[in-house]
Amino acid sequence: MIKMALNLLKPHPLNAKIYGDSADADLVESIEANGILSPILVTSEKAEIGPNVIISGHRRYYAAKRLGVDAVPVFISDIYDAIDIEEAVIVANKQRQKNGEQIGREIQKLMDIVSKRARQRSLANLNNNNIPVEVGNLPPRGSSGKSRDVVGRMLGIGGTTAIRAAKAVTVIDDLLAGGEVEQAEEIRTALNKSVNSGYSLAKEHIDREERAASESTNKSTFNATNDNIEWAKWSWNPVTGCKFGCPYCYARDIAMRYTGHFDPTFHENRLNAPHNTNIPESRRYEAGIKNVFVCSMADLFGDWVSEEWINKVLDSIRKAPQWNFILLTKNPKRYLQFKFPDNCWIGATADTQNRADDALEVFDEMSKMGTKPEVTFLSCEPLSESISLPEFGCYIDWLIIGGRSRSSKLPEAQPEWEWVESLLMQARQNGIKLYFKPNLTVQPKEYPE
Repeated sequence: MIKMALNLLKPHPLNAKIYGDSADADLVESIEANGILSPILVTSEKAEIGPNVIISGHRRYYAAKRLGVDAVPVFISDIYDAIDIEEAVIVANKQRQKNGEQIGREIQKLMDIVSKRARQRSLANLNNNNIPVEVGNLPPRGSSGKSRDVVGRMLGIGGTTAIRAAKAVTVIDDLLAGGEVEQAEEIRTALNKSVNSGYSLAKEHIDREERAASESTNKSTFNATNDNIEWAKWSWNPVTGCKFGCPYCYARDIAMRYTGHFDPTFHENRLNAPHNTNIPESRRYEAGIKNVFVCSMADLFGDWVSEEWINKVLDSIRKAPQWNFILLTKNPKRYLQFKFPDNCWIGATADTQNRADDALEVFDEMSKMGTKPEVTFLSCEPLSESISLPEFGCYIDWLIIGGRSRSSKLPEAQPEWEWVESLLMQARQNGIKLYFKPNLTVQPKEYPE
């Protein structure tokens, strides 16, 4: 064991992808009181991925970093092979309490490791003794039994549970890559309650995708939202990505985690979704069943989005009068450049007074021009300060209020009750319909003196 400067240590990227570790309060308190009692395991100079990469002890590292510790005790590992190191990162977490998604991601990676080892052994067997083959320090694991059973035994779970967890995580990633956040979060929530629950929801998606693929390889459809979005039962992302860079943006976090970028992208193959999606007969009279939330993983009216992209999306909307499309932007001034089909509701994010004022001025101008759609709305999510609706607040028909969701830059938070109460009263006075998002949990708790 030696002491090593904390700034020399590097977290292994696999740890963040699977566990998303950070410093919890109890561990920080313990280390502040007693120091780091168990050394952090790191790679050596000979490791394929370089020296000082953490194999075990990520949470201790983050706690020490939070406390401003200069140096920490470390053990230098004698594991050199990159694949062996990946396995060691997972094995080091064998005893920790894990949710279903973490288990699924462990299984995904371990199955990938088993597959890589099998390929390396096959390559080694094809070469004679005079031709060296790089197979690292890998033991000949998985020589018998199915891969799912091999990795299941490594984690102490059954092979069926292992494969179900991995499949559920794969579906989550596919949905997030396509911008279908609501569905992905619904499966993740179920998976973290139990693997079987998550797999059941994921299997519905797998079966639906297989049926759609058998009908047409180029057939795009809407994605169903979850119960948290009662006002729109479908989402549609013909454009993904955004450049606003809001610190509370969970969509950017999701995109960066699973696709590595949040660049604006046009998915022209999704333009036919309005005509390929049918309402099930059993849901025909369900509230909000015809409402489609457009670009839940983008801002369609950002200055960086080409006019051509927007017009193609609006043209698809215009040709699908059987649906009601809900549009939302942080750049409402661009609404003035377009003529909207009758089956559109258009809204603007109003998390601050300045944004509310900008949006209301645009809606006022559209009203004067005769281009205002039947429904315009403000989305005060997250409501970040007290907002007053001026006289032409009557030009909005709907007001959405919500709290702040957790992101990589900011924790989740609730607005002050007085801000919410003020908007509620203004909405009532102006005949504006009101919708409280499920993440709005703030409540008045007042007592007489």
